Amino acid sequence: MLINHNNDKIEMMNFNSVSDFMAVEPSLVENRRMFDECLEYHKSRGYEHSKWWYGSESIEKVKEICGSEWTEGIEIYENIKRQLPELDILGEFHLKYARKRKYSDSGDEIDIDRYIHNEFDAMFFDHKKYVQGKEGKIITIYTSIGFTSGVSSSESLWSGIVSIVLADIFESVGYRVNIVGFRAGMYSFSGEDSPLKSQINIHIKLPDMPLDLANVLIATAYPGFFRYYGFKGICSFPYRVGRGFGRSLDFPHVYENNSFIIGGIRNSTDAHLKIMEILNRVKNRNTGILNS
Repeated sequence: MLINHNNDKIEMMNFNSVSDFMAVEPSLVENRRMFDECLEYHKSRGYEHSKWWYGSESIEKVKEICGSEWTEGIEIYENIKRQLPELDILGEFHLKYARKRKYSDSGDEIDIDRYIHNEFDAMFFDHKKYVQGKEGKIITIYTSIGFTSGVSSSESLWSGIVSIVLADIFESVGYRVNIVGFRAGMYSFSGEDSPLKSQINIHIKLPDMPLDLANVLIATAYPGFFRYYGFKGICSFPYRVGRGFGRSLDFPHVYENNSFIIGGIRNSTDAHLKIMEILNRVKNRNTGILNS
């Protein structure tokens, strides 16, 4: 689907699930050849390069992990969660103030205690209702699953780790979370009439779905997922791909209210800082609503 955004032409593809995305195949004979040549090249570089590139020793292992479980990723996720301090992002928000009385000299109901004590100018009240956040209880997390060829497998995983840690925490306190994996790119196609920019959006988790830790980790954080299925996804566009499959960008071109965009995180320190930054943003927002 070709769209216009700020006078830019962007070719965009949307997938309703991870399984739909994993099922795509190169659209053109030339794209299939480019994809196969890429696989052969990285295979020829040997075991150490495969570990650096895919995060696993072979493309066969990549396929195996993507069909089952990424044990190393689960361990990294659990380690990051253990390092986080206790932070009640809702405060007393959901416990104390589902409804709050607002007193004035007129209203729908009378407070008997205030009437008895002659507090006539503030004995009437209405109920003021609160919800979790002015935009509602659904939070959308956009996660960049794309990265450039100079990024190692040990660096590329952190944006996904941050996303699933946040999703787990948000859902544990009552929010519903929507996770969209995206790959925004430039120069992915070689034809003269090809669009300069492209974007793939994968609906990894919908708000009404339970958080499947193993599957979400693979789709957002496992390096081999992007460098195999992601490259195949780029090849499925109806244009001839360029050598190198273009350059990945960190930010999408589509935004929604009450959303967070996670991308470009390359180490555990930055991952920890980003998690705390976002949790504090949510906490401060809820505190502001509570005190309004």
